[in-house]
Amino acid sequence: MRYITETPTTNGLGGTATSTNTAVVIPYGSNFDAVAATTAAGQGVRYITETPTPSMTATMTSSITPSYTRTKTFTRTPSNTRTKTFTRTPSNTRTKTFTHTPSNTRTSSRTKTLTRTPSYTSTNTITLTPSITPTLLPYAIKKISMGSSFGLGLKADGTLISWGNAKHGESVIPTYLQNQYFIDIATGPTFSVAVDQYQRVHVWGSSRYTVTDLPNEALQDVIAVDAGTSHIIALKTDGSVIAWGRNNYHQIDVPATVTNVIAISAGGDYSLALKSDGTVIGWGGSLYSAMIVPSNLTNVIAISVGEDHALALKDDGTVVGWGNNRYNQISVPYNKDRNIVAIAAGLNYSLALTNTGKIVGWGDNTFKRYTVPNIPNDVIAITASYANSVVSLRTGQLRIYGAPQSNALITRTPTINGPPLPTATPP
Repeated sequence: MRYITETPTTNGLGGTATSTNTAVVIPYGSNFDAVAATTAAGQGVRYITETPTPSMTATMTSSITPSYTRTKTFTRTPSNTRTKTFTRTPSNTRTKTFTHTPSNTRTSSRTKTLTRTPSYTSTNTITLTPSITPTLLPYAIKKISMGSSFGLGLKADGTLISWGNAKHGESVIPTYLQNQYFIDIATGPTFSVAVDQYQRVHVWGSSRYTVTDLPNEALQDVIAVDAGTSHIIALKTDGSVIAWGRNNYHQIDVPATVTNVIAISAGGDYSLALKSDGTVIGWGGSLYSAMIVPSNLTNVIAISVGEDHALALKDDGTVVGWGNNRYNQISVPYNKDRNIVAIAAGLNYSLALTNTGKIVGWGDNTFKRYTVPNIPNDVIAITASYANSVVSLRTGQLRIYGAPQSNALITRTPTINGPPLPTATPP
């Protein structure tokens, strides 16, 4: 089993903005030096080379099971007519005659009522099936989070990888965390967040709004995190949500109705929570009311928050967007095929991954942020951010598209001889 360390370089990769979308490949087992990085800085695409070669199967199923109720109604209407007739004759003979006329009318009316009861089974999962080795190799990056000029990745083995600007220490993983395992990550503009295997939150980097001052509730029972511009939210094991940081738009005042939560997403000055019943709740502030969730939104299986717009993936493979639409970032053009399995909202644009492994985008495409070549069956994670889109491949590579001057490209050198094996038990 191989492990990767990241040796900081000092090249900076500032560069001039360019819309070129050329990929630079770093073969597995080779060193990525500063000269190569400087040469490639203006091209808008970078790779991290790693080794897993699993194949990906994206499965989403939705079934509707109708139930039929048949109602048969019988109406029995008896009609018994009893006729009493008197015949009077001069002989004073009184004759009494009864005529009994039974009339049983049986009326049968059949009413067929169709009651359609939706029964949804939806799986928004990317299942990794090894195609060469019997187990998943550790270097596939299963989750990526991008700050304003750096990136943080969570690998399949539970370890972290980071790259980009380190001016505020945001891309420098603290020494005491380098041999630990993690279950989730997030980034703000200049800070990083991670949840370790013991369900404790760690924050490093810089923020003016005390995001690094953790509340006691963040030190236990946390299973997921996300971050906005200057606040952090965390999902607890009991389905509750906590928040801390700046509160100028009430972004850390979690509503009392936020219970039974299964997923969270934060961006800008607002947050969203996905509940177990498929509904979504929002709070905080947004110039374009992105925290106000459409009232008829149901059957949601995933959410993603951008700066001023939000996306929700439904169990039928369609996407709903709301908030700022200046660049058509919420006007989803790919709902016809109903085959979306993952979503990501960035700054004025949106990304989606289809069940064929194709990446599609809409909205502002400055620096060709969502001009991504077709990579069938290789993609395991996507991320949209301020200026870059990041695609993680099953091979362990990262492909980064967008603005090179943001410095969120790979400026750290992966090496083959890594640190000692982690002493903690993998999550």
